[in-house]
Amino acid sequence: MSETQKIETRISYISKLDEDMVRVEVKKDIEAELDDLEENYQAYLSLFGDKQLYFLVVFNEGSNTSLEVRNAFANKRSSFKKAEAIVVKSIAHKIIANFILKIQKPAHIMQVFNDEQSALDWLFNQRLKDNYKEL
Repeated sequence: MSETQKIETRISYISKLDEDMVRVEVKKDIEAELDDLEENYQAYLSLFGDKQLYFLVVFNEGSNTSLEVRNAFANKRSSFKKAEAIVVKSIAHKIIANFILKIQKPAHIMQVFNDEQSALDWLFNQRLKDNYKEL
């Protein structure tokens, strides 16, 4: 699978992996604000139109989003995500990801991984399950 289209925003690199799968690499040492998340959302619309997607999100060192920003964007994020695989590279990111999973409880299915390949495999499996359900 090759990355066919890519958009750079202030906080991330967003790549269209295929018709309904996106890779979001959050830049190093970035503090995301609500406007940044809206900019990313507009990039998703530009690449995919208004459809639900499978997200591979890779956090680099030093990237962060405040609780207030996460809460403000929480409802909107689940409206366009079928499944989300989050790749964490630090203990801090793992704690935040687990907080989101257990406390904020997103409406879409979400899993945390230590490596990108495992996350991608899981996303493909989720898509297969979803496609099977539609038959």
